[in-house]
Amino acid sequence: MFNESSIEFAKIFLVYGSKKETGFKKIRKAIKKTVKKIPKALNIPVPKPNSELSVPMPPGFSEKDISGQIPASEQGNADLGQIQELVDDFSITMIQCDGPNIPLKITKDKQTTNSDIILSEEEISKILSYFSEKTGQPVIEPVFQTKIGNLKIMAITSNYSGSRFIISRQ
Repeated sequence: MFNESSIEFAKIFLVYGSKKETGFKKIRKAIKKTVKKIPKALNIPVPKPNSELSVPMPPGFSEKDISGQIPASEQGNADLGQIQELVDDFSITMIQCDGPNIPLKITKDKQTTNSDIILSEEEISKILSYFSEKTGQPVIEPVFQTKIGNLKIMAITSNYSGSRFIISRQ
């Protein structure tokens, strides 16, 4: 069973196939011209250059896997407690927690400032657990490091001095 495209290819090879060097150039040019006709012949929509494609995500992938950011639809579902608002603010490039009961340091517009947010050891553990659950990577002492979308967390866990972490946006 042949369609228009396969018949067109056959014609090209019959006409130009026996010739040497110039034949190959003509074949290449004719193939390019024919390939451009295939979507129309098969009734496949072709997007215009620089337009966005609407392609469904394959199973096992999410929007964050390709966009590099946690999508807005998922941000509200995150359970990051007091730091949720900071994570949702894309102008913040780093959130640093130096331990429980110490104010967080936030980097925004290349300036680091102390915030009013103070986390307990329990809240820090919840944040680490969130990243662990989302990535499937267990929190292992003393160092835990993982990435969700464009957020990378590096943490030092300690029962003695308390856990601390840095979340950076990449």
